Amino acid sequence: MSAPSLRPTAAPAGLLVVDPVRRLAWLPPLLAVAAVAVLLVVPYPGSVVVCGAIAAGVIAALSPAWALTLLTGALALNNAVDWAAGGTTITLPYAMVIGVLIGWALRTLAFREPLRQSPVVWPLAACLLAVLASVAVARDLDAWSNEAQVWANGLAVFVVASQALRTPAEAWRIIGTMAACVIALTGYAAWQVAGDIGPASYEVGGLLRAYATFGGPNSFAKYLEMTVPLLAAISGAWLVAVTPWLGDRVPVIARSIPWWVGSLATAATVAGGLAMVLTQSRGGWIGVALGLAVVAVLLGGVYRWTFILATFAVILLAILTPAGDRVALRFGSEALGISTSPGPVNVTPANWAVQERLAHYRAGLRMAREHPWLGVGAGNFDANYRESTEVWRFRIPRSHAHNAYIQVVAQTGMIGLGAYLALIVTVAIRLRSRWRAVRGSDRIIVIGAIGVSVAVATHNVFDYLHVGVLPMQLSLVWALAERVRLDPEMPADPGQEKGSA
Repeated sequence: MSAPSLRPTAAPAGLLVVDPVRRLAWLPPLLAVAAVAVLLVVPYPGSVVVCGAIAAGVIAALSPAWALTLLTGALALNNAVDWAAGGTTITLPYAMVIGVLIGWALRTLAFREPLRQSPVVWPLAACLLAVLASVAVARDLDAWSNEAQVWANGLAVFVVASQALRTPAEAWRIIGTMAACVIALTGYAAWQVAGDIGPASYEVGGLLRAYATFGGPNSFAKYLEMTVPLLAAISGAWLVAVTPWLGDRVPVIARSIPWWVGSLATAATVAGGLAMVLTQSRGGWIGVALGLAVVAVLLGGVYRWTFILATFAVILLAILTPAGDRVALRFGSEALGISTSPGPVNVTPANWAVQERLAHYRAGLRMAREHPWLGVGAGNFDANYRESTEVWRFRIPRSHAHNAYIQVVAQTGMIGLGAYLALIVTVAIRLRSRWRAVRGSDRIIVIGAIGVSVAVATHNVFDYLHVGVLPMQLSLVWALAERVRLDPEMPADPGQEKGSA
């Protein structure tokens, strides 16, 4: 007895069958006219922001994967293009997310596409609900609104991307775009450092810290952490695949990586590593190092040994060159606020940053103790900092607690912290299950996503990474790992290297 066919049967005679694409045929010309009207009426930069939203919406209605590719490039701009309107500032990426969400919703309704949600959606939505609930105790509603928007954007991008990304070509386009953005941002950052173009407060040891389009060195380092481990995984697999002297050890799975993606990923990995060094971000260095270590271990084989040799090379480079002095300056005992003498640590210009972080830790924990359930309100850390700090010289807040876990519990209480920990655990379980289940080049993408997640979780101990466009970037990486469905009609890529990825 033959298995039933999965192909759709012919429509009965007399039933009107409409091509689904025609259902949205009216959308492009209508929105093209609207874009022209915006360019004529709204001055720059508002016209660019609005037209970006319109373009993202049109493309998302026709092809959500291409719209996400466009959004990936816009994320690298951060707030370089923004529009002050109605008492608020709208950046190009934020406007494009709205367009993508509307266009994707129209397409889903018109085509009646089934919604298949990842388990990650639910704790991510719970984090947003905790942020929304904290409005009951928020003093600064504008700050609360900004924080809610950040979490809403991250959730929106993950929902659309995890639903829309289905084929390898769609994933490679987004990864290639990420790589191109890292290369461009590194060039821009190197120009800033070489020309000493930036605030004097960004200089350490006479050298400007790179910040690119992200307004601050640590923010730039966060973006690199959300891209470099993924690109390194792609680059490592592709380089081994195209290296002829490895013979039988060349993994078949790596050959499925397009040459242009492998080339861009390799160049971006080198460029991103240089950019990370130029940021002089200690948390970024630690995070990306652990992320790359996890990538090397999971890839196995030649990848693991290459990482070990590269680590020794970096250590020797730091010891035998002047670069080692700069590393010692950033990680020395004085810079870290470590004192061998009893009593309180004296605050000096060298350990100022660390002592300031410790003051923010204490203030955040005090907020959590005094407001255990809902916290002080999302985005309201600054509004409550001055009365919560005990150190007079650090009475000026720096917008966050310098620790994501303290930040979450201080702003949204135990409810928010529970949702956030559930998100971390769910992502970890989901990535582990994908790594064990999928094969082919998709497994390499999952390994890269694991590396990114480890880097983010590590840097979150020293900073708060859920700011600006970064949650959207992280959602794209997680969605790439969700791309492969374990359905019979969607098989994984053929081939698997024994003993490695």
